[in-house]
Amino acid sequence: MGQYAVGMRGLLWITLVCGLQLAQGPVARVAAEPAATTSSIAEAKLLVADTEPATPFRMQGTVTWCWEPLTSRPRPHFIIDDGTAGIWVNGTGARQRGLWTATDFSTVEIGDLVEVTGVVIRGGYDANLLPTAVTVISSGPLPPAPPVDADAFFRGQLQGRRATVTGIVQDGRLKGDQLWLLSLELAGRRFLAEVPIAILGDEISQLIDAEVCLSGVVMATFNTRGQFIRPRLLVSSAAEFTVELAAPTDPFTAPQVELSELDHHTLQPASGHRICTVGTVTSARPGGRLTVQQGLVGVRVQAREPVAVRVGDRIEIAGFIDRSRDFAQLTGAMIRKIGRAAAPAAIAVTPRELTATIVRAVRSGQLAQPTDYDGCLVRSSGTISDIQRSATGTMLTLVANGSTLAVEVERRMAALPPTIEVGATLAATGILEVSLAAPFDRMAGPEERPYAEPIQRLTLLPRSAADLTVLKPAPWWNDRRLAVAASGLAMVLLAAVGWVVALRRQVAVQAARVAGEVRRRHDAEIEFQAALRERNRLAVNLHDTLLQSLGGAGFQLDTCRRAVARADLADTAAHLDVARRMLRHAAGELRSSVWALRTMPQAGRSFAESLNAIVEQLAAGQEANLRLSVSGTPFDPPDFIAGNLLLVAQEAIRNALHHGRPTTVAIDVNFTSTPQQIEVVVQDDGHGFHPATAAGPSQGHFGIQGMHERLTSLGGSLAIDSQPGRGTRVRASVEITALADADDAV
Repeated sequence: MGQYAVGMRGLLWITLVCGLQLAQGPVARVAAEPAATTSSIAEAKLLVADTEPATPFRMQGTVTWCWEPLTSRPRPHFIIDDGTAGIWVNGTGARQRGLWTATDFSTVEIGDLVEVTGVVIRGGYDANLLPTAVTVISSGPLPPAPPVDADAFFRGQLQGRRATVTGIVQDGRLKGDQLWLLSLELAGRRFLAEVPIAILGDEISQLIDAEVCLSGVVMATFNTRGQFIRPRLLVSSAAEFTVELAAPTDPFTAPQVELSELDHHTLQPASGHRICTVGTVTSARPGGRLTVQQGLVGVRVQAREPVAVRVGDRIEIAGFIDRSRDFAQLTGAMIRKIGRAAAPAAIAVTPRELTATIVRAVRSGQLAQPTDYDGCLVRSSGTISDIQRSATGTMLTLVANGSTLAVEVERRMAALPPTIEVGATLAATGILEVSLAAPFDRMAGPEERPYAEPIQRLTLLPRSAADLTVLKPAPWWNDRRLAVAASGLAMVLLAAVGWVVALRRQVAVQAARVAGEVRRRHDAEIEFQAALRERNRLAVNLHDTLLQSLGGAGFQLDTCRRAVARADLADTAAHLDVARRMLRHAAGELRSSVWALRTMPQAGRSFAESLNAIVEQLAAGQEANLRLSVSGTPFDPPDFIAGNLLLVAQEAIRNALHHGRPTTVAIDVNFTSTPQQIEVVVQDDGHGFHPATAAGPSQGHFGIQGMHERLTSLGGSLAIDSQPGRGTRVRASVEITALADADDAV
């Protein structure tokens, strides 16, 4: 055969793919990959790659299996074996990773010796080879398929190798439309075999219970965690499938076994072939799921095909023993009716008795007496403590004397009556299913057997809604209604608390509003009274000074008017001069009155003397030591400047004494000649404060703002330096010359 890529079919395929890739972009192949390492399959598996990019390998092996080898469908997978190991060549994985664009290995046949280049990855259970190139070298015989070692076979150690297995066919079903998936038993354990339908035909009922010999490639059935479940054998040719012992033509000729003796110890243990038994049907569920009972022994039966039986039918069963559960059951069973009997009466037993019987048997290492009740029709009662609904049905939990029993109501059954609710007392009839927590070890003595609870779960399976009877309805005042009432009460309490909080907040807002209004009215009243007193004082001052001066000036003007009428101009000039002087005096009086509103009068004293008087007045009755010092050559500034500076100094000293509580307050006055400037510094060693967070007009404190306004009106500056615990220093400075010049200009 030659190179795989050279075949006419392969050449056409590659030409088409390359044309499409050139039209769409670069070909999805490994770019600049390193040279492949020649290796055996076993060595390559030991170096399976966990990181990308993986090291490419080149290996040779014989094709032992192809995907659907007897069909004309594309074959994206095949298996090769080089004598050291076998490996799955995964074309689909190579295509998904962009390593290979053509995943149809239809020219690769079983028995071909091929050379494959690619990367080895971990895979789902065993290593996979993702091919980048496949070359067919020659064709030859398959590797031998030695008889299987059962232990290695069922532990997954023969993965990818050829082997021969002998087993008993117990069941089979179609996998797609080209393969049969057979279930076989070997040494008491089950495995699967995939056999093409072309080998077995469309019907395999004649193979059920036959002993067959199969040769093929061993693969694994595994889960999504890469955990081994059971082996699979891939059979490719009719020559590798032979019937060693044909199945009986009549399945009911199998050995007869009593239900009570099913799978018990004998000197000749079960061979894996069918056995026959007889029982009375106690439950018939969809899908051929039956439960039969004989005396106090119940067994589950899975029929190979659905059968029309009903409760009370006596049936003969020919089936295979299934040990996959805690208790043996029959599977792949053939059923035939042999009569009719009274339906077995349900065994009345409490959940506590069920538990005690099984616990006693496990801890004593003896058979359960009178029975373990698994698979039996029983009747039990208890209080419903929980109801869980799901897509498959409803699960009720019964509690009686501290023991629990689960009642599983299938969805196919009629809807449960509304009286079945938490708190009701329910009597339930059905098939009991016992799930043990651990295997029953008969070899362990009582002192070695753990005293933990051996039962994982007790489940009762009612057959219909008629198996459920409410003995006592749930009390009206049950947990659910209590929870609803508690929830309602909690909501009312929360609403009440919320209302109280909101009311208190509203009261606080209204109280603050009323307090603010009262404070504003009080301040307005004080301001009105102060303004009224000041208006009266101002009226008196204006009446005594300005009004008198303006009246005299008016008299002089009247005299001038009369002199003009007499044409006595010499007398007019004298009167006009007097009127001018009187008006100038009135203007000075008015200016003094205006500045008197915002300045402190000096009463004929110098600035230093006035400040000293203020210091002596404020020091009276104080524990703090007030010290005044003057530097430079003193001069007397204008009254309005001196008055404002005295008010600023007075406010600074008062604040230091009132808020700082100092031991010493130093007042330093510095006179500067050129330019004329007065600087007043008030420094204390009191508590100090943060100027940025000091109370202001919005909190009813106007001292600092008033000091700033006074110095701003004088063109001066005010600086306050203070920190908590370090005292306060207030510096007020005014330049006299500039302010006096500006005043004269006005």
